[in-house]
Amino acid sequence: MGEPPDIGVATTDGNRRVYPVIFIDCVHVKIRDGQVANRPIYMALAVTCEGTREILGLWAGDGGEGAKYWMHVLTEIKNRGVADACMLVCDGLKGLQEAIEAVWPAAVTQTCVVHLLRASFRYAARQDWDAMAKALRPVYTAATEAAALERFYEFQVRRWWTESARRTTRQPAGF
Repeated sequence: MGEPPDIGVATTDGNRRVYPVIFIDCVHVKIRDGQVANRPIYMALAVTCEGTREILGLWAGDGGEGAKYWMHVLTEIKNRGVADACMLVCDGLKGLQEAIEAVWPAAVTQTCVVHLLRASFRYAARQDWDAMAKALRPVYTAATEAAALERFYEFQVRRWWTESARRTTRQPAGF
């Protein structure tokens, strides 16, 4: 049976690879295929234990971003030799976590900080987005969970938003 493969190292002898972290995301770009249309480009980038990055692939979709297509992409990555991933960082797309669990059951799914920050903007007026991003930065850059919770409490009690934001109906509980 031999020794297990090194984590994050490509092998030529048929051994399967394991990555500590894989980032997956989709961007929409304009592609000319007879006519110009917005198409999703699915991307997968792995980080090795040494800290180097490897592009696992780019796939052009033909509709909107969806968990079904992500399942196809992740299965292809696994079939090409990536045996497992410790953590996958992705957006909060509905059904994506289930697709990840179907391909790599032991992998931890982590929502990307940028996507979490963008999702939090819906609770603020557009004019407050810069202030909100600045106020949240100490939360997601904290060194420990306890420090992050303390920074989040400070974020909650600080009244950084404008009068227009207080009049919106989409304020989270506790504000």
